[in-house]
Amino acid sequence: MRTMRTVLGLMLVLVGVPALIAGIVGWTVLQHRDPTGAFAAPLDPVSTSGYAVVVPDVGAVVARHGLARRAGTARLRVTASSPSGPLFLGLAPAADATRFLDRVARTELTEIRVADGPLPVRATQLAGDAAPAAVTDAPFWLATGVQNAAGNSLEWDLPVAAGTTFVLLRADGRAGIDATLSVALYPRWLSPATWGLLTAGTVLAIGGIALLWPGRRREVVVEAHRAVELADRVATHVAGAPRNPARFGWLRATARNRRSLPLLPRTPAAAEWSAGAEWSAGAGSAAGESTAATAAVETAT
Repeated sequence: MRTMRTVLGLMLVLVGVPALIAGIVGWTVLQHRDPTGAFAAPLDPVSTSGYAVVVPDVGAVVARHGLARRAGTARLRVTASSPSGPLFLGLAPAADATRFLDRVARTELTEIRVADGPLPVRATQLAGDAAPAAVTDAPFWLATGVQNAAGNSLEWDLPVAAGTTFVLLRADGRAGIDATLSVALYPRWLSPATWGLLTAGTVLAIGGIALLWPGRRREVVVEAHRAVELADRVATHVAGAPRNPARFGWLRATARNRRSLPLLPRTPAAAEWSAGAEWSAGAGSAAGESTAATAAVETAT
């Protein structure tokens, strides 16, 4: 039984401690979220003399950094603001966005690199001699931004379909954009997974330690007035018959003399040692009495 407890305790500790450590790491990561619960980072300022700022293939940019794979089920938010006025943000199929921006001067963002501080971007200027149509006349937008206190924000779920284009325009349709952009990631699984690991790891680790903790030795507690009965039973059942009544005579005498005591607590080891010592003393006394009696009979004869 003790071996099974030890093996089970070790298994629980070996599973619980790594889970607890992973939960602590996740909790540490969660402390870096912004007030909205997202992991946000600003981009380098983006400027263009044209009409639009475009990311031709959002899916390729996200996949290049393995963001969708690492984030799992997550939501991505892009926020843009400009001192020149309100902005329009939209997602569109690449083919429709290409037709909409045909011959329109614009800046394409082809790469966003990861770095400390603002994320650097690679931009390419494309010339054009046409102005885009009004954004409200285009029916192909998959999602459009929402105006808020921080500017205009657009959110979508990851992973995004391949061939999806991100388009940023001035809401009044004029050329010239000076925009400040930021991206934020909401990994939906991170918080539940972290608290699950913390809870499970704590429970498993405590359970394993409890199983490995050395147990307390049990004590044998005998009521004084039942000691005589216990001595008779032990004498009867140990060898089938009381071969040496003197071995248990000390227990009867002790019980009769201590009937006023409520309890006699003894550990098994202490009881065995005491019984052996008293038996030796009782046996010696009985042997002495027998020798004396024999001598008396021989003298009388």
